[in-house]
Amino acid sequence: KAEFPKDSGSKAMAELELSKKMMAMPDKPWLLRGGMFDGEKLIALSLCEKCGETLIIHIEKALYSYAGAYPAMVQAEVAAFGDGCAYVNREDDAGDRGLRTSKLQYGPAKLAPKYHFLPQNELLRHVSAIPELKTERLTLSAITEADIPAYNALVLDSDRNRWWGYDDVGGLGAPVTERSFYDVARRDFENRMAVNFAVRLNGTLIGEAVLYNFDYRGSAELGCRIDKAYAGNGYGTEAFRCAAEWGLYQVNLSRIVAKCYKENEASYKMLSACMRRNGEDETFFYFEKLV
Repeated sequence: KAEFPKDSGSKAMAELELSKKMMAMPDKPWLLRGGMFDGEKLIALSLCEKCGETLIIHIEKALYSYAGAYPAMVQAEVAAFGDGCAYVNREDDAGDRGLRTSKLQYGPAKLAPKYHFLPQNELLRHVSAIPELKTERLTLSAITEADIPAYNALVLDSDRNRWWGYDDVGGLGAPVTERSFYDVARRDFENRMAVNFAVRLNGTLIGEAVLYNFDYRGSAELGCRIDKAYAGNGYGTEAFRCAAEWGLYQVNLSRIVAKCYKENEASYKMLSACMRRNGEDETFFYFEKLV
């Protein structure tokens, strides 16, 4: 850092920080790492990977005060790790003009085009607003500001939520305010990370169904909780089934998953009525519902 001639906000400085994190990862058999020393002083380092006949240099760092350290390091990398390779892929250069000039001096065989992919989940593609869904007895719709008192009571019922699997209060990372949980639900949908449905009976919020944990491969997780005053009437099963079918047949998911603690008999019965059990571990039973 002392020699790096970039301000702290530059892309290259951010790339340096990411490199430090990657170099600190545990050793993997497919990652090849080495350093160049002046006596006991580390002056250059690299992290490489052999893929077929190509040696891919993922990370390469050297002290600028040692003129020629980068060219020397490339030769050392090839000599140490390049057996059986015909090509060296030196990857990108974080937009650093000097480093791009340096790499061009090696006479590259090819400059490959650069692509940037932004993954999208099904909410981004198919859901512009939280819809209103109806079952025989219930309505599922967006949580509103008028629901805040009832929603807070639902979320803060620690005895009821001991099987919820997520610490709503701890997850805030800040003191609880009247709007805390409502704002989290609103932001999660704005960012298309989750859909929090208010489960309503005759217009009153009695629970929530949450579709979240999108894996960008067609799956998402579903959870449901009902206020203790309304437990035991099948409302959870009804709401859960409705949200799952919406996710599969309206949002175009291919798979809905869920889990419950092994001690939670009520959730086990609810999930068994809606989904197929597909595994377990020491803590949970796992379920899935497919298109």
